[in-house]
Amino acid sequence: MKSALAQYRRDVSSGSGRFSRYPRAAIEKKHEGRVEIRLAISSDGRLKDLTVENSSGYEELDAQALDMVRKGRVVEIPAVLRGHEFSVTISIIFSLQEPPS
Repeated sequence: MKSALAQYRRDVSSGSGRFSRYPRAAIEKKHEGRVEIRLAISSDGRLKDLTVENSSGYEELDAQALDMVRKGRVVEIPAVLRGHEFSVTISIIFSLQEPPS
């Protein structure tokens, strides 16, 4: 079951990446950070809860991370996890890297 949870976490993380967007206000303020989002899935496969487990310290980054995971979580649940309640944590990193000079 651990490998199925890990695979689901990777799939959700990958799916969330398709909706990656750096909030303009955060760019202008040079805000960076890591947000950890916890998804709780009910036994019928529905999203039971979606919360910021560890904040970046910036509301706009936390809100964007929630939105990304909410949209990206529409991936198939592995067969071994169906019919079970479970949760996974996804990390979203916002980084403003300047190109090397």
